Amino acid sequence: MPVVERAVTSASPANAGWHAGVTGSQLLADGQPSSSKGTGLMTEAMIGSVGALVILALVFASFLALLPLVIGGISVLATFLVVGGLTEVTGVSQIIEFLIALIGLGVAIDYSLLVVSRWREERAHGRTGDAACSSCRAGQT
Repeated sequence: MPVVERAVTSASPANAGWHAGVTGSQLLADGQPSSSKGTGLMTEAMIGSVGALVILALVFASFLALLPLVIGGISVLATFLVVGGLTEVTGVSQIIEFLIALIGLGVAIDYSLLVVSRWREERAHGRTGDAACSSCRAGQT
């Protein structure tokens, strides 16, 4: 890597405002370990989950606020299992961890909001709980 860094430095403009850097898989793998000053992935996930639970509790105003987190947790863990299997076959970027958690939780919350709001809408039309579920599945209004 020093050869590449010297080549990039010599090829960059002489202007003091310019800065060039080298990155790549090898540099990331050989890089220094992350500092212990930041929070870990698990801490960030827990803080995000608590924040999502507070917001969902305000939106749903019931125990239904746990539904999106349960669905999200199951989907995220299942996806981690699939990606874990893929890492045995091929290389997978570390950014995938964050994307799985972000997209899995986001989709679970969106879908849960859709299902619960649709169910409440059917209940507002005078249907019982079971009938509201049936018409939500059938797409009837």
